[in-house]
Amino acid sequence: MLPPDGTKAPEPVDMKAALAETEKVLPGLIGAMDRNHPGMHRTETIDLIYVTEGACVLALDGGQETVLRAGNAVVLNGPRHAWRNPHQEPCGLLTVSIGVKREG
Repeated sequence: MLPPDGTKAPEPVDMKAALAETEKVLPGLIGAMDRNHPGMHRTETIDLIYVTEGACVLALDGGQETVLRAGNAVVLNGPRHAWRNPHQEPCGLLTVSIGVKREG
């Protein structure tokens, strides 16, 4: 689930445990995050994403943004991108990531 923007994490949060869990479930994601642009990242994957409920915004490098709603699908082949949810309700995303080795 992608919570609405501004949603606070439940208290108390053990950040060390949260980061370890993220690395276990999504290896390499934390290291791929751009510290200067929160949420912006690029991974060595091809991502197949289907919006199961709600809506969200896919932001691409360069400022292009696309609103995705329940029933929409997108395939990402390695662009820098970020996800936002400016809506009131959480957004459900079904994601399949396939690891790839990119040249260059």
